[in-house]
Amino acid sequence: MTSSALSTDSGRIVTADVYFHNRSYSSPQRNKIVVSFARVSDTIDEKTTFFVSLHPVNSTGYILKDNIIANSKVLTGWNDNVSLYFNTTTYKRGIFRSNRYAVAIQLARDYSGGDWISPRDSELLRNSDLNEQFVSDGVADGGVISITTVSTNVSCSEGIHIKRNESLNKPVYSGQPICYRSPSEPKSVELHKISKDNTTRVVSVGTRVNNSSYIQYNTSLLSSGTYYIHTNTGNTRKFDIIGREKKRHQFE
Repeated sequence: MTSSALSTDSGRIVTADVYFHNRSYSSPQRNKIVVSFARVSDTIDEKTTFFVSLHPVNSTGYILKDNIIANSKVLTGWNDNVSLYFNTTTYKRGIFRSNRYAVAIQLARDYSGGDWISPRDSELLRNSDLNEQFVSDGVADGGVISITTVSTNVSCSEGIHIKRNESLNKPVYSGQPICYRSPSEPKSVELHKISKDNTTRVVSVGTRVNNSSYIQYNTSLLSSGTYYIHTNTGNTRKFDIIGREKKRHQFE
């Protein structure tokens, strides 16, 4: 959580807070998720318009600002239990696997409270530290959204097993569960994807399968690309996942 951040917009100084808090759901979320709290206070009329956006994060925890997964309607003042609605009508709409995310406050110039807004032309509300230097991720907070579907009555007997120092000798198709044996906490063992510019981002945090030593990853709707499992003690070898779009092309 970034609290009591001093930011400037056209000369106005405001104080802003947003609380994400970890969320747990028993099934994929296709409509919205809820953020605990958000506010922007201008100490004058409390009418500064803003909205809250949901973003993936990269491997070091920084927000991928240009990738907005969901956002709220336009807000003013203090707000509890803020609904963030997903931004697409495609089959990929929603959150299907446990993962780390971040929420951020963005300004909504020329809008009124309650309006729907397209986040394309917006900007993060900048956040200053005690030395009045701006912080890159703005007014934001991080958390984990857990989809607990795979945590019960599931085994790794039919999953793809990834081992630390061994190359994978079979293809992985999106939708197949990936299993990794680790004594570490699932939230510290993450599935990462390598982007075209050679940066990486977190695409899934693991879920402990029952009370076993295995951590499972839901790969539903993951796009084609190169992936690896990141742990506190090192990374596995890279492997490829064949996404839904590639499977459709192959079978047509």
